[in-house]
Amino acid sequence: MMEMSMARHHYFLMDGISPQFASKANPIQPTKQNIESGRKLFEQNCARCHGITGRGDGPAGGNLSPPAANVATTSKMPIAEDGYLYWTNCEAACR
Repeated sequence: MMEMSMARHHYFLMDGISPQFASKANPIQPTKQNIESGRKLFEQNCARCHGITGRGDGPAGGNLSPPAANVATTSKMPIAEDGYLYWTNCEAACR
């Protein structure tokens, strides 16, 4: 599970990210209501691959190449600022 995450991390360290992503900021405030809405969206749209706890162990994640990312760990890394997270999500979704 960490292979793609490490490749992305290495790319980031060597090349950084495009300014179009680096300047991104999450416009959603972390209110209780927004966090609950986000949890529901994650369960509906992401958990089947990333797992209910975000560790990349969802039932459909093992069939992906590369496998689903461990977003639970990545989101706690110091580099996991809004621009980095937007870049990794868009980079993966836009292939």
